[in-house]
Amino acid sequence: MSTSSKVNLFENIALAFSGGGFRAASFCLGVLSYLNHFKWKDKTLLHHVAGLSTVSGGTIAGAAYAKSAAAQQPFDAFFKDMKSFLNGDEVLIEALDKLENEDVWANTDKKHTLVNAFSIAYADSLTDETFGFLKKNPSHLQDICFNATEFSFGLAFRFQLGGDFGNYRIDLNRFEAARDSIKIADAVASSSCFPLGFAPMIMPDDYLDHDHPEYQEIKKLEYFKDGIGLMDGGIVDNQGIGSTMLANNRRKNGQKYDLVVVCDVASYNMSPWEQSDDVINEGKTIKQIAQKILSSIKGNWIGWIVLLVGLGLTWVAAADIYPDFNVLGYYIGGIITFVGVLAILARLVLGIGLRLAVWFLKKWVEKLIPKFFLQKVKFFDDLKIELMKRMIEERVTSGVKMVSEVFLKQIRRLNYDLFYRNNELKKRRATVLIYQLTKDQFEGNKSTETRGEKPIPGVPLPSPEIYKCAQTASEMATTLWFTPEDIEVKRLENLIACGQFTICYSLIRYLTGIKASDTNSTQDEIDNLKAALVADWTEFVSNPFWLLDD
Repeated sequence: MSTSSKVNLFENIALAFSGGGFRAASFCLGVLSYLNHFKWKDKTLLHHVAGLSTVSGGTIAGAAYAKSAAAQQPFDAFFKDMKSFLNGDEVLIEALDKLENEDVWANTDKKHTLVNAFSIAYADSLTDETFGFLKKNPSHLQDICFNATEFSFGLAFRFQLGGDFGNYRIDLNRFEAARDSIKIADAVASSSCFPLGFAPMIMPDDYLDHDHPEYQEIKKLEYFKDGIGLMDGGIVDNQGIGSTMLANNRRKNGQKYDLVVVCDVASYNMSPWEQSDDVINEGKTIKQIAQKILSSIKGNWIGWIVLLVGLGLTWVAAADIYPDFNVLGYYIGGIITFVGVLAILARLVLGIGLRLAVWFLKKWVEKLIPKFFLQKVKFFDDLKIELMKRMIEERVTSGVKMVSEVFLKQIRRLNYDLFYRNNELKKRRATVLIYQLTKDQFEGNKSTETRGEKPIPGVPLPSPEIYKCAQTASEMATTLWFTPEDIEVKRLENLIACGQFTICYSLIRYLTGIKASDTNSTQDEIDNLKAALVADWTEFVSNPFWLLDD
């Protein structure tokens, strides 16, 4: 390796925070807090972080810290505020309250949607600052990118300082005033609104006041005329690797990132899709069920009999045959007549309603079945409802599995392949994976074909307490809240601690693979750094929560 390509160890660090809801936000908060704890060259490692790229849940923690750093807020205050923000389901409750409060929507140009309710809640409880605030108050974070995906060209949409704000097809840099007026909270909502759970936010309609001087200019552009949908950055890159590498390419020689750390709470594992176990017996077709319902309602003759009885009683009262019965006869006869008319109308209305329902259901099902199949099979008259249910259920569940897992796993592999095939990043990269210090992952598991980690010579092995903490952290679902069950097992605390000890261990492994010849540091400097990290790791092995407790 030539002198010009040598690293300066931790001089310029880039962090990439993956998506994963509050699981990602909490884990990444742990990473930030350990970097703030560990010092190098009279500064914390956190203050050597020059690049920050975040996705979805990682954007929640990353955006909050970017604002905090710009405001020069002490880290302890930021950590306390962020931990309080993540604790429980208060953000969800606040967003739902805003969704139902008509006064909120009367005072905003945003469309009345769930994702916009979350964006308003983020502005109230996370940060109400704009990108102009980040620009006017530069911090040690020189490259900041919050990743989303746009639904007009299928490209990444980057809310960032440096590089295109948007992408090369949708570039908002030339609308500088509009760009600087966009709220960080809206970028957080865009980045974290995952598919199937939310609808996209619309650029610029949900991001700018409609009386903003540049709003109308943007709306004149053809591709902004009807707005552009933005949502979860994890759709195209759930680890934020692409934007990190682009930022590194923009940096001048001598200022390239010395270390790129990808912090990831996703996994290559997935639960397999399971077919429906419904058994198709001698079930009924929809048409047969409708006919059975109609035939079971004897409204035609019962209704007429009741009607005739009611009219007969009314006639007896009107004929004054039994004078003492007149008033009661009118009363009883009127009620029975009314009931008879209702029975006849019910049969008529229900018959028409069922036929319309069957017609609409048929049209809906026809959209789900290929036309070629419809032309060959008179499916609707003969298709059993149990079979139709299974066909639709399996199509929906496999489609959801494809979008939420298969597709994302493949994108994850492609981005890591891009990351590890880049020779410029050789000796400059590390991964911090939420599951890497679980027992199965570290020691290996034959049933899941997990190889296991190679222990680092001279470094204590993870303790059962480390394994338990990492397992508890990695088992959380992708949500934007903590459930009562999460609170019971102290999921937030386990996630933060897991982020702390996993970044510590990953830095030890990174330094283990570095030699003095790879760097502009001496071997003594490398050894001293590693010894300090090992000392912290030894504390974690004894008590995974020691730094969190401090």
